[in-house]
Amino acid sequence: MFCAAYLIQEGDAIVKKRKLFIILAVVMCLLVNAVPTFAASGLGDDPNVIVISPTKDAVMKSGKVLVSVKMTAPKTIKMSFYEVKSSSAKSLIKSETYSSNKNLSYYTRQLTGLDPGVYCVNISTMNSGKAIYASEIYIKVAKKTSNTVKVDVFNSQNTSTSFWSSLLKKLLD
Repeated sequence: MFCAAYLIQEGDAIVKKRKLFIILAVVMCLLVNAVPTFAASGLGDDPNVIVISPTKDAVMKSGKVLVSVKMTAPKTIKMSFYEVKSSSAKSLIKSETYSSNKNLSYYTRQLTGLDPGVYCVNISTMNSGKAIYASEIYIKVAKKTSNTVKVDVFNSQNTSTSFWSSLLKKLLD
């Protein structure tokens, strides 16, 4: 009887150790995954500055990027747009500062003529010339693919029925 009670207690201790190990592993995974978010700029996100566009890890196929930021308090922000050359090298393409004394304002900038590659948008909240918050978003500009179908409607000798069937055939091929 004593032996059975001892084994039950030992089994409970093993189960508790496993649960503790699993909880510890989950917490460590959450911490490790959160560190790179802040490690890029060393600063956290400003709760009053929301980056609307581009979204994280977006893929752009037009060579254009729309940067849009919503501010819900009077702020001064600095937008810096970089081309990422390697894991440690960035090349600044454009940087500008925007200030607003309103409780709701928007900053918007369209960047065009971008070559395929990886880019980084950094939005920093400034105070006395120093960044106090920063958000970094990485995006990819891919080669533009053509999905257009050319149909010469005006020089077609076919009837309207054959026109629609040939159009559908070209679209489905």
